[in-house]
Amino acid sequence: LSSVLFPGVSPVEYESGEAVPIFAELVDSRKTQVPYKFYDLPICGPVGELENAQKAKRKSLGAKLQGQASVVSPYSIAVKSDKGCTPMCQITIGSKKLRWMRKLVERQYRVHLTLDSLPVLMRSKELNYAVRGFPVGFTAPPNYTGLKEDEYYLYNHLRFTITYREQADEFEGVRITGFDVHPVSIQHDLVDSNADLSRSSIASCGSDSIVRNDPESYLPLRTGPTGEPLTILYSYSVEWQESHVPWSDRWDVYLMGNPDDDVHVLSIINAIMIVLFLTGSTATIMVRTLRNDIALYNELDDLEDSQEETGWKLVHGDVFRPPSTSPLLL
Repeated sequence: LSSVLFPGVSPVEYESGEAVPIFAELVDSRKTQVPYKFYDLPICGPVGELENAQKAKRKSLGAKLQGQASVVSPYSIAVKSDKGCTPMCQITIGSKKLRWMRKLVERQYRVHLTLDSLPVLMRSKELNYAVRGFPVGFTAPPNYTGLKEDEYYLYNHLRFTITYREQADEFEGVRITGFDVHPVSIQHDLVDSNADLSRSSIASCGSDSIVRNDPESYLPLRTGPTGEPLTILYSYSVEWQESHVPWSDRWDVYLMGNPDDDVHVLSIINAIMIVLFLTGSTATIMVRTLRNDIALYNELDDLEDSQEETGWKLVHGDVFRPPSTSPLLL
């Protein structure tokens, strides 16, 4: 029952070579409250075998209550199968879409992916931090680029690192224990729009090459010199690494320090102060109202007690009193 209501609570074993879909969630930002869907971005669509994975996706009870919608991403992953630089598709975007993408980069929007119910992480062991999701792109100041204003760059290549554990004496198959990503911005060598990317030879994206961030080959989000649209070649690579981390401890890394922790602490303190202020104001109003009502009721009781009985009300005391001078009337 727990595996149905709460997917990700119980471990899942995979066989070597088995396809594991990566799901994409909303693209959001801490600087604004407006999220976007994953396929609102100019990104490649899922291929044939990945489209059927959406039907097998089981949401957790919390995801259903919150209305979270996840879709299959275009990245094809097979258990323990490393992939070098793999081109996916080539997309051309115009000036209007470019301006929107630059706003996403400026507002620090992040893309969130999940594999085996694990959110993707960007982390640094040297700086001891881990951040969920990866940014759409990044900006470079004028003193770096030599331009008059900030330059915007797009991350169009993803290097996935997936850690797993095998232990034949405890379980059969492979358990996934980590899901990391390293985004890269690179100007790939473009091919003809009608060419088959899987069979094309791309010097910047060879199957044996490792794509790295190089300032000389960053992909800027701008049109050509005469206003030509920007053509983007998306790619990714996958590396599987065996790990000794138990499946039950795979969430520990998500508790590492995060550069945005200060923002969370300030937001929590702000929310607590607002709740305390509203609670105090409501309690003060209720106490004052109750005091006035109680005082009014006490005044009415005292007024009724202080009134003297007159007229016919005095008769009720003599109705059943026996006569003292004429006992024969009894």
